[in-house]
Amino acid sequence: MRGTCSAKWVVLLVCTLLPCFASHALAQSDHRLRWRTIATQNFRIHYHEPLGLWARALASEAEAINQRVGRALGLSLRQPVELVIADDNDLANGFAVATPYNAIRLRVASPDDMSPLADYDEWPTTLLTHEHTHVLQLEEASGFPRLLQHVFGRFYTAQGTLPAWFIEGLAVVEESRHSTGGRSRASMYEMYLRMDALERGAFGIDWIGFDGEPWPHGNLRYLYGQAFVEFIRGRFGEQGLGRFIREYGQRIVPYGLNRALKRTTGHTFTELYCEFVTALSAKALETQRAVQTDGRREGERITTHGELTRTPRFLSKHELAYGVADARHVPELRLLDLRRSRDDTKRVRRIVRTANVAQLAHIPGTRQIVYSASAFHRGVYAFNELWTSELDGSRRRRLTHALRAREPDVSPDGKRVAFTTQNAGTTHLEVADLSDVQHTRRVLVRSRRLEQVFTPRWSPDGKRIAYSAFSRGGYRDIWVLDVASGVRTRLTYDRALDRGPVFSPAGDKLYFSSDRSGIANLYAYDFASGALTQLTNVLGGAFQPEVSPDGKLLAYVGYTSVGFDLYTLPLSEVVERPAPPSYERPAPRPLAEPAPLLSTAYQPLYSLWPRYYELASEDTGNGTRLFLSTSGADPVGFHAWSIRVGEQLQDLPVNRDQSLDFGYSYRQPRFPVLFYGGLRDHVRYDFVVNERRRPYRAREGGFGIGTGFSYPMPLYNLSLRVDYTTSYLQKVEALAAPYLDPNFRPPREPPVGFDATAYWSLSFASAQRQAFDISRSWGQTLTFAGTLDDPYIGSRGRGYGLSFRAEQFVRFQVRESVLALAYTGAYRTPVALGGYPSQIAPVRDALLGTARAPGDYARLRGFPLRYGDSLQVAQLEYRFLISRINRGIETLPIFARRLHAALFVDAGDAYYGAFALDRVGVGVGAELRLDWASHYANDYTLRAGLAQGITTGGEFQWYTTLATPF
Repeated sequence: MRGTCSAKWVVLLVCTLLPCFASHALAQSDHRLRWRTIATQNFRIHYHEPLGLWARALASEAEAINQRVGRALGLSLRQPVELVIADDNDLANGFAVATPYNAIRLRVASPDDMSPLADYDEWPTTLLTHEHTHVLQLEEASGFPRLLQHVFGRFYTAQGTLPAWFIEGLAVVEESRHSTGGRSRASMYEMYLRMDALERGAFGIDWIGFDGEPWPHGNLRYLYGQAFVEFIRGRFGEQGLGRFIREYGQRIVPYGLNRALKRTTGHTFTELYCEFVTALSAKALETQRAVQTDGRREGERITTHGELTRTPRFLSKHELAYGVADARHVPELRLLDLRRSRDDTKRVRRIVRTANVAQLAHIPGTRQIVYSASAFHRGVYAFNELWTSELDGSRRRRLTHALRAREPDVSPDGKRVAFTTQNAGTTHLEVADLSDVQHTRRVLVRSRRLEQVFTPRWSPDGKRIAYSAFSRGGYRDIWVLDVASGVRTRLTYDRALDRGPVFSPAGDKLYFSSDRSGIANLYAYDFASGALTQLTNVLGGAFQPEVSPDGKLLAYVGYTSVGFDLYTLPLSEVVERPAPPSYERPAPRPLAEPAPLLSTAYQPLYSLWPRYYELASEDTGNGTRLFLSTSGADPVGFHAWSIRVGEQLQDLPVNRDQSLDFGYSYRQPRFPVLFYGGLRDHVRYDFVVNERRRPYRAREGGFGIGTGFSYPMPLYNLSLRVDYTTSYLQKVEALAAPYLDPNFRPPREPPVGFDATAYWSLSFASAQRQAFDISRSWGQTLTFAGTLDDPYIGSRGRGYGLSFRAEQFVRFQVRESVLALAYTGAYRTPVALGGYPSQIAPVRDALLGTARAPGDYARLRGFPLRYGDSLQVAQLEYRFLISRINRGIETLPIFARRLHAALFVDAGDAYYGAFALDRVGVGVGAELRLDWASHYANDYTLRAGLAQGITTGGEFQWYTTLATPF
């Protein structure tokens, strides 16, 4: 949208700053937080209040964790670790990096009721053990890679090129080996692997290195990685894993993991994986035989979508509501009519869309539900909140704000709602009047630090609440609370995961799920006799029971190899038998009491100095340019900067090209700020003499400042971006004396001198893409953008420009196809239209955060480039799946995901002056698209297209590109 004078340095700046700012260039943060730091021998722990107890507890454990994991693997920590603790999300998670320095970021939220992470004894130590294993492994280097790090810093680590299944699998094994919980022991992970082996066969070693379509998606690398790494550990011990890590860490050529393992163990990963799959299948068959011998008892599967299914609730004896995220549609709450046949299209209908798989409860005596789903607070925090809705999706109303409430259940009289609230990894049980939750809430069960409460359910008489609770030491048990007196009764006390309690309609029994036998089954507790009996004996798992109002039907969430579905079981057919004893585990090592360490104010400048230097080169057409770049960022993320210098390798003056580019972002204020700019001395070609471009040496520079604001909501995002840029161009010398031919127009001088422009953009986006989709398949995007030039802001002239773009996506069931429509317009804005898709605009927007120039995304395939200051173009694409490939080559870092195609029609024009209908170009064509991944992580779409312009000026075009389709 700028003139020629600034285009080059802007594009160069984007390429320079992308690695530094792409992920969080203008991400918002809470400016009210006050950050503190606690230092130990090898850790600097950064936290904001009220997370001081968390920080001190981790400070007491961190050094011991470092010693335990390091000693087990034979690795030693080479640099201190910057450990950041935050509480801005209700999802339990963490991540670790070793470039350019060791850093770990932990979310303190505890895992939810049905999370695969739910088997732990002490959540903070489990989480830190997992992430610190990453650090110890990723920083390991010796030989030539170690020498490179000494010279250039940690711009690269050989360990980072290992497949994700090894990196994550090793960390899961260590989190389990150094605790009495962990995913390697979790019955849910065993269930995933068992049903894979029995129903669809184990995934190949080529699959598990790449997240994507197959369930369990992002958990695949953890699931198979931990099982395979544990298999290798069983053969060669943890020291054998450490020897492989050290061997791989001295290799300068990446991805030779089979060769490195063969040197240390005499076997390759490919060979061992075949043995692992055989052992996995044998174990699954053994479990299947044991279940069959004991008498398999399970319900009828009434849904087949798989993926994530949660909280079935009877609204009547024929209607069942539940939450679902099937990886093909936006997550939603659905209503299932049990009276209709399975092929009846009216059997299931949507109640309301949600941002994540939601938890719901029925309001007795009404056609309304209460549910908890993710929402945003202050544009920064993603918390669970309570909502109400009619069963037809109307009258949706938010009940809580920043309360972090989830798992609601409404009292039988419909007046009160019980729910859990989370804060700093601890959850409490609360109750409130449904008419005013925010102001009538009171705590019924206040948990001790780092203990949790889950899934409260009212008794039919409204006097008791049953719930599941985690207590220190790894105990997940069923409790019953007398609401009036506050007296609590513990019904189970063992190391099994007992969860999801629900009362029988008469209130005489309590049904719940437990993995006490190693497989999650449904159990019943009789209040009169105190007897505990087993109801089901499934091969997969049974969770979250629900009893119909007439007490005749038991619904629950069951599992197959494609995920979770709903099952129903008539209670008249259930033969109860005594429950088996629960498995037991050794008592965990007690969590150390928070250390009485002094804290200091957080100092971000400590970690901002350059930690690496990276060399790169590019062919400019006039020779080769060499670049030296570096960057820095503090661990909390307030500051980030990048700088790059470039120099032409040739010494001829005509080829000299020197540049300096820089950028800096400051994220602590309410409105984050980005500064960027550059200087360059090089040859330009926009001096036109005798209608020919003449080279001249020029010096140019530019500086920009931008800010933005994002207003995210569960299913859409609204963002505003404002930038002010300045540029200066100086013509130093002409490289050849021009001869003026009177037969041509006078020379056109380049736009020398000072210039400035203000930008703004406003974007609305609700478009979404699910795991099985070939592109965005639902929702809209709408972007308005403009420029302002005026002498009052330093511009050479006065003017303005406007542009906009609208996109709509509609999904069909046939071949999982998508109809994509887009309309783009621009007015008084320099534009170009035609050719084949450009790749610059998506790269720039990854840095700047919004689509500042919608005209850059307009396409008119089948025509040469047209230029103008206005633009109108409409695009229509019908995209459809051809094949799901999902294949790689053993352990090589390349993977083909899916092949799909698109038929398209483009119609529009770029023009000066008035729009003329007879100039509109219409192009038709088709594209073949291959989704593939490399380096075990990076996804691309390779597009090969044929286009033909069918109106005046059209031509035949063939092209290939990696550009992202709209």
